[in-house]
Amino acid sequence: MFSDEEMMRHFKDGEVILEEGDPGKEMYIIAKGKVVISKKSQEVITNLATLREGDIFGEMALVESRPRSATAKAAGDVAVRVLDRDSFRSLIVDNPKIAMLVFDKMCQRLRAVNDELQQATVQDAKMHKALGHIAVRRGII
Repeated sequence: MFSDEEMMRHFKDGEVILEEGDPGKEMYIIAKGKVVISKKSQEVITNLATLREGDIFGEMALVESRPRSATAKAAGDVAVRVLDRDSFRSLIVDNPKIAMLVFDKMCQRLRAVNDELQQATVQDAKMHKALGHIAVRRGII
């Protein structure tokens, strides 16, 4: 099923594969190259991940009907296999293990975000504590 050339799309360096905020109806499997996933907040673009051959992205669109949560851009020449919702459903009916692989990847990403959030929260608390000590020493509070 994955060898079907109709499922392949090719992108050149810097080309947007999917845009944050756009409707999502497909997921992608990287066949060749690298893809940078980024998010924009208050005009600041943050690179969240660099994905490589065999990685998937856009899978949330197959689970929920919401706009894309991030932007994906080609980093160099990229070839991806594209699965729409119907293709994905057909694939997992034939091979339910594929659904588990997608869910595993989603869980790994959620766990990584949770870990980063915890680290940022700890750093923020340490910073507030240090600023408090400085303010007390200088007689500000």
